[in-house]
Amino acid sequence: MKKFTLVIAVFLLTRILDGISTYIVTPDLAAEANPLHSVFQLGWAGLFVANLTIISLCAYASYLYYTKPQPISDFEAGLDYKNFISVYFFKEKGKFYKIFYTIPTNARAWIALGHIMTLSLTLYGAVILINNTSAYYHINNIQGLWYDLHVVLWKYHLTYGLLIPTVLGTTFVFFRYEFKKYKNQQLLAL
Repeated sequence: MKKFTLVIAVFLLTRILDGISTYIVTPDLAAEANPLHSVFQLGWAGLFVANLTIISLCAYASYLYYTKPQPISDFEAGLDYKNFISVYFFKEKGKFYKIFYTIPTNARAWIALGHIMTLSLTLYGAVILINNTSAYYHINNIQGLWYDLHVVLWKYHLTYGLLIPTVLGTTFVFFRYEFKKYKNQQLLAL
């Protein structure tokens, strides 16, 4: 439960700081790049409801991940990494590539995906905080590192461009961790 509390506390902190820093930089959302506002014009209310929904779903998935762990001890012995992921998502070997085009149907996969999103959005929240801090310096024409950083982030669209690598990296690390737990359980079973 300590891990869950820590993960959710940091997750909530990054979400709250994102909202506060966004408000400081652009209280009228004129400079907001989030598609919920820039494309759909949802405003603060829409951003708040969307964030509350995402936070709730991610927190629930993380809660289930930490408090009701899905057993991997029932996986057959000797799985390699790809087959481990295949069994994790689809309960059968040889289905690894289905993760790219099929929606998983078991609870274990959905809990894992929700927890991965919690971790990814926590890391990505740090990127957003860096972006908002640099935007503050840029808007207020305060020269220096933060000002230059904002120019680079926006010129090359790095802020949103880092979202996909963050999710992919977090997913890789998560499954490496799960695979290591599986291997350790296999060793203990010998």
